[in-house]
Amino acid sequence: MEKFKSERRSAVTFEGKRFSAGAHKVSCTLTTSSLTAAGSKPKSSACQIVDRWNTEWDVKDLFDINDIKKALSSKTTLKKIASESDAQKILELLGLYEIAMLTDYNELQAVSYIKGHLLNENLGGPGSDDNLTPMTKSANSTYYHKFEKGLILALKAAKLAEAKSKYTVRVAFSAECSGALKPWWGDPTRETANMLKRLPRKVTASYKLKGYYPKAKPGPRGLAFKALPPSEQKIFSKANGLFGTGAKSFTLDLFEH
Repeated sequence: MEKFKSERRSAVTFEGKRFSAGAHKVSCTLTTSSLTAAGSKPKSSACQIVDRWNTEWDVKDLFDINDIKKALSSKTTLKKIASESDAQKILELLGLYEIAMLTDYNELQAVSYIKGHLLNENLGGPGSDDNLTPMTKSANSTYYHKFEKGLILALKAAKLAEAKSKYTVRVAFSAECSGALKPWWGDPTRETANMLKRLPRKVTASYKLKGYYPKAKPGPRGLAFKALPPSEQKIFSKANGLFGTGAKSFTLDLFEH
């Protein structure tokens, strides 16, 4: 892997705390040596919002009985409650705002989330905020089977060809997140809705064969497949077929259930 570049996403705030949220986009140049590059599993310090979602909440932790007693002993607070029509505001006045988030918690925890790699770990993708993004386990599986697997198979075929050839391949890779995540249930709290909209809904990833480069003198520009000597075309025929012509692109719903 060469020239790995990343643009991190801003941290998100939830219940008064800030959580890292991974990368917005990444790009790099892949070679067959990327197949043996040292990627890494997600770090505990990375994409912390996923850890927050996966935390099991205890309803008893959602309120303080002393706050409720204090609210009920205040005539001013009771008057405000009597004239208030917003349910979330009433719960807030009673010190029970967290209770309004029970539905949010239940919906968030009904799905399994992971810290997903934008660039596959087996291609040298780091397990840091430079390369991770929140996604469901289902989305991660779809990403691999419909996009990453094809790229890995093409690189493996190219590696076998390179062992018999005077040329090597380079592949341009990129992945960029887009959209804004919205609650998938009715009547979420503002707290949760504001947190979710800071996160992406989709990622579009692509790869494209840049060309074939002489091992002796690689140079900045590679040759097109048709410009290779006939003997080299024969060696790389399988790999070239797997890479295909032009860019191969795939758009993933990060929160498919």
